[in-house]
Amino acid sequence: MSMDTQTQQALVEHFKARFLVGDQYPTITQARQVANAFLERTVDRYSAEIKQVDEAIEKAVVRASRALVMGQGVSTTHQA
Repeated sequence: MSMDTQTQQALVEHFKARFLVGDQYPTITQARQVANAFLERTVDRYSAEIKQVDEAIEKAVVRASRALVMGQGVSTTHQA
């Protein structure tokens, strides 16, 4: 089974949003569990589709990083 482009993009955006609010996934297994919950099904870790899940997570890391560098991430307040 292969994930369609729209679903993969939605997964990327979901993880990007999670990263921007500070969520962390110390292991790929934890991130995959979040992906399974988002997809409302379990992706077999031995399937070709798991590569698409991993790629979506990687893309989300890059996009969240870019957003943070560009100042589009979590807003903070600083007191003088």
